[in-house]
Amino acid sequence: MAKRFFKVRSCIAAALCIASLSAVSAQAFSDVSPNAYYKTAVDWAASEGITSGSDKEHFSPDKLCSRAQTVTFLWRANGSPAVSGNNPFTDVAPEDYFYQAVLWAVQNGVTSGTSATEFSPYKQVTRAQVATFLHRAVGSPNPQSMARFADVSSSAYYANAVSWAAASGITTGTSASAFSPDKGCTRAEIATFLYRSKNGSTQTTKPEPAPEPTPQVTVESETPQTQAAVAQPTAYTIKKGDTLIGISLRNYGSNTKVSEICALNGITDPDDIKIGQEILLP
Repeated sequence: MAKRFFKVRSCIAAALCIASLSAVSAQAFSDVSPNAYYKTAVDWAASEGITSGSDKEHFSPDKLCSRAQTVTFLWRANGSPAVSGNNPFTDVAPEDYFYQAVLWAVQNGVTSGTSATEFSPYKQVTRAQVATFLHRAVGSPNPQSMARFADVSSSAYYANAVSWAAASGITTGTSASAFSPDKGCTRAEIATFLYRSKNGSTQTTKPEPAPEPTPQVTVESETPQTQAAVAQPTAYTIKKGDTLIGISLRNYGSNTKVSEICALNGITDPDDIKIGQEILLP
């Protein structure tokens, strides 16, 4: 009887813990409005460990993403599977945080790179590319109908992907007649596309706003600037599939230590960590 009570109590505690983690997510991000079209998607992405935000208080929804960040989000959304094999790209190294994600994407036909030998990881990802990645990740199904976006030619490589995404409720376009395929894709848009592709459409009639044009894309450095150590920190080496949220959960029982880990190691983007990277844990 005592054992059964302990098991029940443990299950209740685990359920409360999960509920607590889910409740944190985007509610802790001061730049995610409760009425934002991407609010539910960001909640989900944070609770699933797909992203931990640009810092503890910000998600940076309007920040444009790179190709490396995008395939990493997609890889994590698919369970961060471990992969091995030949790497065809000269600009992707085993020590890169996105190495496993890119290999997974290549092996599953999600991407073939920008050339036979280049992936262009730091290049800005476009809305067309994101739609294509998502479409390929589910086996490139034929769209139910062709989307009627004036800026999506039927001969474009992404035509079927955009049509599938629109028919599946993954995207509503940037207006009733435009998809803006060459626009950079923001963190908010990618979170929304991923959420809808994994959980079904929750779209409204309001389209995703097109990001403002930017003269230059700023890619954050993958090499953190080490700050002064706090009292008795513990060294840790980043492993395959690690996220800062996961590390915090394993070591402290909650995701509240992410910002402290970032501050201790000078990490400006919690999503940008590399396999083999040495960090200090408070």
